[in-house]
Amino acid sequence: MTERQMEIIISRAIELVLGEGTELRAQQLGVGSGRLDLLVSQPDGVRTVVELKKGRLARPHIAQAKGYSESLSVDADMEVNAMVIANEASSPMVEFAKSEGVTVKTISESQLSGLAKQIGLSESDLFGNRRQEGVLFGGRAGLRTSVPMQTALAECPAPIRRLVRQFEATYAQLNFEAGTLQIVLHYKGIKVGGLNRRHRGGCTYIATGVVLTDDHRDELKASQFVEMAQNTTGTNEHVWWERLWVGSQYVNESEHAFKYCFKVIDKALSTDS
Repeated sequence: MTERQMEIIISRAIELVLGEGTELRAQQLGVGSGRLDLLVSQPDGVRTVVELKKGRLARPHIAQAKGYSESLSVDADMEVNAMVIANEASSPMVEFAKSEGVTVKTISESQLSGLAKQIGLSESDLFGNRRQEGVLFGGRAGLRTSVPMQTALAECPAPIRRLVRQFEATYAQLNFEAGTLQIVLHYKGIKVGGLNRRHRGGCTYIATGVVLTDDHRDELKASQFVEMAQNTTGTNEHVWWERLWVGSQYVNESEHAFKYCFKVIDKALSTDS
């Protein structure tokens, strides 16, 4: 069994694994220098990063989970606990994890197989899409080449430049990064989307990882965003939403879409939800 299959089983049986009232909030979010596996909310409202490890627990696994929780704590300005779920763990390693503030849970491969049968997962499900509908997905995205923000903004229409400056002045937990083609927008460490200044005359785009429900899709459609898809590798399809910079309302509709996505992220991360 692979770690990906572990993720599919555990994400779909989260209450059976971690207790009643536990909710899955995000998968494969970019934090720090990597991607956390799962982010869950527990009945007390605290968020917990859950790293999944095939085989026997080791010190690097503990450090990884702790690092992700600390990065997300800073990005989202909230308390985030850390947990590792592994197939096996020695008592000394569990004690070491405890000393580092990391919780450990063990689930054997046979127990995982039993869980899959219990919740009705088929063989094809275990080789299918890992993403659970309705949760944040994806996250921090690196740029191949960085350019000065001033240079990137100079290639954008004046209304877009004003929008960027307005957002930078208003949101402390927001970050723009400029690349050769795009200005990428992150909010609380999560990639919202960005501004592609050369794509068909320029467009605002929203990453599909923050579009979680039909209501979210309807909201983007109302702001004249169109769902786009591109087959990038022959097996993986890249999906996003975009609004071309045409017409009189593209800036207002871009602003509305970004702010709406901020609320989606707030709801997923906030201890109040």
